[in-house]
Amino acid sequence: MTTPTDPCQSCGLCCTRQSSPPFMPDEMDALPPDLRDGINRYLDSPLFDDNAPCIWLDRTTTRCMHHEHRPGVCRDYPVGGSDCRNTRTSVGLTLEGLPTVSPEDDEL
Repeated sequence: MTTPTDPCQSCGLCCTRQSSPPFMPDEMDALPPDLRDGINRYLDSPLFDDNAPCIWLDRTTTRCMHHEHRPGVCRDYPVGGSDCRNTRTSVGLTLEGLPTVSPEDDEL
């Protein structure tokens, strides 16, 4: 559900473009050990698929399973920005209700 403080419509498409959370090295170091180890095990496993959705994406709710620990790039993703809008349009989703993002705020 979209709220004034959370304009995301939970389509999950932003999380379908990478198979693991895109952490910077210092962010990985700050993760709880069980989450960090889970990511590393996945990256080193034969199941790793760079074209799969993020391993933290709950495919039922289309929300991040570890939202409070998500990487900075995910926190800063411009909901309603050009990448968000283009991805939604490419799969036939509406843009209705998305915020308008200024060009200077539309950078990852």
